Amino acid sequence: SANTADSNIHGIAINSNSDTNTVSGNTARSNSSGGITVQNSSRNNTVSSNTASSNTVGIYLVTGSGNTISGNTVTGNTTDGFTLESSANNNLVHGNIITSNLNNGVLLNSSANANVFRNNLIRSNTHAGVKIQATSDTNEFYGNEITLNDTGAFFVNSGRVATFQKNNFGSNAVNNIYNKSGLTHTITRNFFATTDEVAIAAKVTD
Repeated sequence: SANTADSNIHGIAINSNSDTNTVSGNTARSNSSGGITVQNSSRNNTVSSNTASSNTVGIYLVTGSGNTISGNTVTGNTTDGFTLESSANNNLVHGNIITSNLNNGVLLNSSANANVFRNNLIRSNTHAGVKIQATSDTNEFYGNEITLNDTGAFFVNSGRVATFQKNNFGSNAVNNIYNKSGLTHTITRNFFATTDEVAIAAKVTD
């Protein structure tokens, strides 16, 4: 803890079947790949209370499972705040601040499956708050604030079944939900900053 990882390829990396580690209270900034990276089948690690800013990706999970990512501040990264891809499965992401990233707040890509996102602040990201693509399946979003992005939740390129429940989608600029994938998702009991059904429908595109 209390380390600063600055101007490397990966700021802090958990790599190659590394299990049950804790990364907490660090700062990762201006790294050319992930600020904090968990990869290559690393499992059951905890990444908490870190700051990741001005990296290419703030927090990057690749082929890791069962990890808990909580209480981090992920802001101002040059592509995505969080990227989960290539069978990054069954991870829990909760209580993070994911703001002002220059592409997406959260990207699920290349079969990132069965991850749970709970009680995160996903705000003011340039493209989508959450983008799900490339056969990523059965991911769940509960109680998140997904606001002031260009699009709140964006499903594209075979982004498969996802569940969004009790999230706040108020005040995204273009769409609160954009289902370009054409697949069926479960979107129930969310808040859209209005009870006007016409106004809600105007920002839901299928």
